[in-house]
Formats: sequence, C-alpha cells, structure tokens
Amino acid sequence: MDWYLDHVVVPSGLHRRPVGPILAWEGSWQAEVNALARLDAGPALRRALNLAVGQGFVLTRAQARTCGLPDASVRSLVRRGVWCACAYGVLGVVTVPQLDTAEARVRVDADRRRHALAAAAGALRHPGHVVSGASAAVLHGLPLLHTPIAAQLTAAAPATPGVRRKVLVRPAALEPGCVADWFGAPVTTTARTIVDLARHDRADGLMAADAAVRAQLITEAAIEQVVLRCGGWPGIRQARDVTALASPLAESPLESLTRLALHDSGFPAPELQVVIDDDAYGRHYRVDMLWRERRLVLEADGKVKCTRDELWREKRRELRLTRLGYRVERVTWADVLYDWPESAGRLRAILAASPPR
Repeated sequence: MDWYLDHVVVPSGLHRRPVGPILAWEGSWQAEVNALARLDAGPALRRALNLAVGQGFVLTRAQARTCGLPDASVRSLVRRGVWCACAYGVLGVVTVPQLDTAEARVRVDADRRRHALAAAAGALRHPGHVVSGASAAVLHGLPLLHTPIAAQLTAAAPATPGVRRKVLVRPAALEPGCVADWFGAPVTTTARTIVDLARHDRADGLMAADAAVRAQLITEAAIEQVVLRCGGWPGIRQARDVTALASPLAESPLESLTRLALHDSGFPAPELQVVIDDDAYGRHYRVDMLWRERRLVLEADGKVKCTRDELWREKRRELRLTRLGYRVERVTWADVLYDWPESAGRLRAILAASPPR
C-alpha cells in the first residue's frame, strides 16, 4: 500500500523505464515463478512446486503427500520459512517477509502477499468459488485503503454466504467473461473487481478504477459494460456514479480520494496534471490539480518523508508558482481522511477570494 501512499515509481528494465506499482506487483510474482523453476529440487518437491505454481502458489497438505513429499519434509520447509501456512490445511510455496520488520514498505508488502496466498488458498479449498472484491484487488495489484482480514470469494447460488475459517463468501452471478485467473487461481476480472469494489466502498472503487485505467489494464468503456451487465444489483447505482469519475490522469490514490472528496462537497472539478510554463526560467511545472480561473493549485502530498534536497526543490518550485501568480495549497492523507471539513472550508475560502494578479 505504501507504493501508493508514497507515490512510488519503480525503475526497471534495460532502459530504466518507470514501472507502476501494478506491474511491479505482477512482476514480483512472475519472478517467484522463475525462481521456483530454477530451484534445485528432487522429483517429489518438483512435482509439488509445479502443482502449486498452477493454482496460485498454494497446495494442500494432501496434495503434497500425493506428490510424494513426506510430512516431515513439509514441516521442515514451513519451520525454515521456505514455505508458509496460509490457511487451514493449505501451504504457500513462497517466502513471505515477517510483518514485524521495521520498514513500513516491507511490512505492507508482506501483508498483501500473505493475503494473496490466503485468497488463493480459499479458492483452492472451495471449488467453484472465485476470488473477488477486495481480495481480487490485492491479486490484481490494485490499491486499497486496508488489506482485508478475510479472503473474499464469490460463488453462484446455492453457495452458502457468510464467514467461515477466515473466508467471506458472497453469492452472486459469475458470467464466464467476468472470471480470469491469477497464476491458476480463479479471480474476477479487473473490470468486475472494480465494479464490485465500487458497489461496497466508494473510496476503494475510485482508487482502483483510477489506478487500472492509468496502467492501461482496462478502459473506462470496459468498466461501463460491466456496470450495465450488473444492472439492478445492490449498490450498482453507487458503482455507476463512482466509476464515471475514473481518470487515467490521477497518479496516486490520494489524488483519487481528494477528487472524490471535492466532488462530494460540491466543488467544481479541477483540471488534472496541468503543465504550467515558466518562460523566464525555461521550466515547466506539472501540478496535480488546478482551478485555472481562480489560479489555485492543489497538490496531493502523499509522501511520508522527503530528503532535504527534495524538500528544497519542492520549496523552490512552489515559490516560482507563487511568483507566476498562482496560489498553492496542499492536502495530506490526514487532511482528506480525517480533517476534510476543515480542509474543505479552507479551500472554499481561497476559491471565493479574488485570484492574485
């Protein structure tokens, strides 16, 4: 999650091209596949690994025995942290970093990886069920405010809804076009996942929609098609309104949440990712949001910490924008999630005032 909180872009590839967090997440799991394929393993362990890689990096203890792997070997793998127990009777064949590590990024990544395995394990233990909702968002690498506690699955009737053994089952129709797979584990497609999120939580729905269209995983038209197919479902009207706000120009979840808060509070929609020219210095400044007529810039500052050089560059940038006749305001996660009435009041007062000349 702090990929998104910190607005992180991971450099990768021969040309050091920027890779967004969604593709970085997918790439990290593909790296696990490659690492497991290169692992020097005996015949029984190789059979177990090949089986697990084809069903979401998990396998049951019974399957491990069928592959010829003794229980003692399985216990040793788990005890040494090579494998992990991710659900009752189900094992994950990849290493998950410990959650008590001091680094927040590793801690959050480990939490999401652990949940991904738990979701795949839930689908394995419940044949005919599909990973959905917030759990599907985790598998797809989409941003969420919170990693879900229970793995979320969807199954067509007559599946029994409710929570059991840390698995939440929701009954709903599952058309073939709405089901994909995550390394063999059944999961709702990106579009269906976004619509399901938006039906239950507006913030998660918009964050996921913005991230997906920005990463070009999906188009706004594809999301709209799923909304139309789910007509009459609980929460679908909310999902329609939320997904209509999706924009590939939103670069972070905080920007998505800020736009949603502005929309709900009746603010005029700002322009996104506007480039302001500074001809005197030959520079160009790209700002998160701009009310052009009021010459007000709004920056969504999601970074937890900055280096001294970064702070100095940002200060100089803000000074130049001010001298170009713009007012610059900032909002943080706390401003949007916890202190929005105060933040909204401040922005209204600024927008009502005469713009600088």
